[in-house]
Amino acid sequence: MATAASKTIVHGNAYNIFIFVVTIVSLVIMVLLWLPFSAETKVLLGFYDNLVCAIFLADFFTNLKQAPSKRGSSSANAAGWICSARSQPSEALRAWRSCASPG
Repeated sequence: MATAASKTIVHGNAYNIFIFVVTIVSLVIMVLLWLPFSAETKVLLGFYDNLVCAIFLADFFTNLKQAPSKRGSSSANAAGWICSARSQPSEALRAWRSCASPG
């Protein structure tokens, strides 16, 4: 009986550096959104925030599709779902917080 070879997800250094840079850009955008800028600047930062979120969502779903177990292992439960949470736009989180807060 032949067993199916399990896929292992191996990302190259360039990909890992790209995701690292996108993460740093995301953190900078998050800080900049808290600062008092003009409305036009806030719109531009919001666009970049959504673009970064789309990159993170694409990364998450690509890794999920290639994962040998969709239910998750200990690393997928600990880090994988955190990755999906980081991909939510700050506006969506702000709206969720306002709906979730009492009173």
